[in-house]
Amino acid sequence: MRTRATWERRRIAVLIAVLVSAGWACGSESAPTSPSSTPAPTPLPGSSRYRVSGIVMDAAGEGPIANATVMLRHQQGQLTTRTDGNGSYAFSFDTSGPYRPPFGVVPGNSLGLLLAGDGTFWGDTSHGHWTAVQLLPWDATEIVHNVRLRPVRTLAAGQSTAMSIEPDSSLKWDTESDPWTFVSYDALWEEFLVSVPTDGVLTVNVRPDGDTVPTLWCQYGGCPSFRVQGTVFIPVHAGTLYFNVEIPRARAPQRFDIQTSLR
Repeated sequence: MRTRATWERRRIAVLIAVLVSAGWACGSESAPTSPSSTPAPTPLPGSSRYRVSGIVMDAAGEGPIANATVMLRHQQGQLTTRTDGNGSYAFSFDTSGPYRPPFGVVPGNSLGLLLAGDGTFWGDTSHGHWTAVQLLPWDATEIVHNVRLRPVRTLAAGQSTAMSIEPDSSLKWDTESDPWTFVSYDALWEEFLVSVPTDGVLTVNVRPDGDTVPTLWCQYGGCPSFRVQGTVFIPVHAGTLYFNVEIPRARAPQRFDIQTSLR
């Protein structure tokens, strides 16, 4: 027959066994361990007030551009305004972290994406300038950022010209979508047109003035591919053709010679 003392001794023995299996044996100084877990993400900094301002101007030295559209996309939303008669724009807004777009990997020190153009819609060149897409740095709450819009450049087939891609050239973007949708944050480009008077074979050669080989975007049926390096020969019909030249953003500035011919 089990006495009360027997039950008490059994209860104490079971309790000691449980404590030992958990690493809590008498005299132990070690703390209990828990399963490893994924570290919690670093909290975003508290929301702060930012001010971004500047002037939109003609890159060819023709002065400020009035009534240009300027958009700023940041982590909490987007803002849109138009430049005044002096080409000036300004934004004030609150945001709590760097810009994180839904598509593409943007450098982690970017406040937002700034877009500027003087057409009636993004990509419209009827007023004589290309749309510019640029990153804003995450390094200050007061930022002055001027934008130089490149004039539309048209070469007659057979002409040549020099072209420079600068640090403030536009980021490459998909011209068939909104300019903030599919952006290449690590590539810059400059755009140009070629006017072709008759059907024939157009030759376009982009020659670097340095060690950076550019990529020519060629979006016509006769191109060997969309991305061409070196000389390209394209069967064309009379009309105006669109091209752009791209380099890695880290390699700017770079200068190139564009040569064209038609036969």
